[in-house]
Amino acid sequence: MNVNKLILLVSCFFLISCEGSMLRPIPQEIPPSIQGTWGIAQENNPEATDNCSASGDYFNQITITGNEIQFFETRAVLMRIHEYSDTRIRGTFDHQGLVETVEIDYVLDAKKNNQVLVKREYANGEAAGPSKYLRCN
Repeated sequence: MNVNKLILLVSCFFLISCEGSMLRPIPQEIPPSIQGTWGIAQENNPEATDNCSASGDYFNQITITGNEIQFFETRAVLMRIHEYSDTRIRGTFDHQGLVETVEIDYVLDAKKNNQVLVKREYANGEAAGPSKYLRCN
């Protein structure tokens, strides 16, 4: 194997996404389709957007920007991306709580024409059940 092919293989594996002969950088932020404000779906009425109203309970909302998830009193900052597509990201975040910071892997999936978000989290080898959110804006 010549050196140029080896460099291409290493680049494709570590740094960039390879599609055929096209090379494109892997984005370093949360996909735009996932960014925005989301209200947690209610178990008894999963299509209700009560948690999105201006007078709603911000405890039940998250706001996702380019590199962080803002919760009611905490935030999670994107550190590493493991999977990426236009509607999905799996990454390691530093979750900065009120007392301590812990690493948590989040999977964020935009569904139903980017109007529904499914969030899964994995910390210390354990998985929390998925949470479903509806787009507020």
